[in-house]
This record gives sequence, C-alpha cells and structure tokens, in this order.
Amino acid sequence: MKVNVIFFGDLARFKPAEWERRRGTVDVPEGATIDSLAEQLGIGNEACVVMLNEEQHHRGAALHEGDTVTFLPPIAGGAPTLLEGPHLRE
Repeated sequence: MKVNVIFFGDLARFKPAEWERRRGTVDVPEGATIDSLAEQLGIGNEACVVMLNEEQHHRGAALHEGDTVTFLPPIAGGAPTLLEGPHLRE
C-alpha cells in the first residue's frame, strides 16, 4: 500500500535518494505502523514529532492506503517576548 511522507527541517536527510523534494510516496506492507515506516526510512528512534493526516499521533498508529505521515523536528520553547518578563510584573 502507498502512503505519502513529508519531511521538515533536518529530518529531510532521511528522504529516499530518488526524491527531488522533501515529500513523496512510500510503499509499506499491509498492517504497517508509523514506527515500521520510520524504521523503513532509517529514522529509527530519532526524536521527532509525527503527524498522521494533520493530527499528532504516536508511532504505534496503524497506516492505511493514502495516509499522509509528516515528520517534524522536535519543538522547543523560545525566548520571552516583550509581553513577558519581570518589567511587566509591577
């Protein structure tokens, strides 16, 4: 069965060599999961956020024909904005 795969950020290093861009189609066996897809692509236990059809999912989620799996780098916090911080706590 075929699933669509999209890579963001530095996770694009896992895309198959024949892909010109960061997205493409991958053949997976019936009963495949996000985890087995990640193994097939060489991602293994790489830290990432996984979306299945635009919703965040765990790696054990089952895949179906035509699904779209997106691999994103981990999301981290950022610096405080001008609307935050001790200067506004008076």
